[in-house]
Amino acid sequence: MIEEEIERLEREYADLDEVWQAEKAQVVGTQHIKEEIDKVKLQMEEAKRKGDWQAVSELQYGKLPQLEAQLKKADSKLGERAGCQAAAVTHAGGRGRDRRSGIALDRHSGIQDAAG
Repeated sequence: MIEEEIERLEREYADLDEVWQAEKAQVVGTQHIKEEIDKVKLQMEEAKRKGDWQAVSELQYGKLPQLEAQLKKADSKLGERAGCQAAAVTHAGGRGRDRRSGIALDRHSGIQDAAG
């Protein structure tokens, strides 16, 4: 009985750890894009000071919009993931499943049952 509970909790931990690692990778990717945007903005300022208007326009109308689009896409993925977590339970007879991970959830006790 205790061994079964330990195995269930270990599976649950492994599932949650996998989800956490994926979310962490997305956040790190978003941070990297933000750093790139900051670098491009600094390059634009430097090019403006030098009077290199071609470089300014290439950065402002080429590279910067691409990075901002990547950031928006990454942020929307994070937002979708957060939305899935907030509304993840599909209730059926007092029990449901996390839509993202498929882990069975007990609505009354908050205990997750990885075995289903």
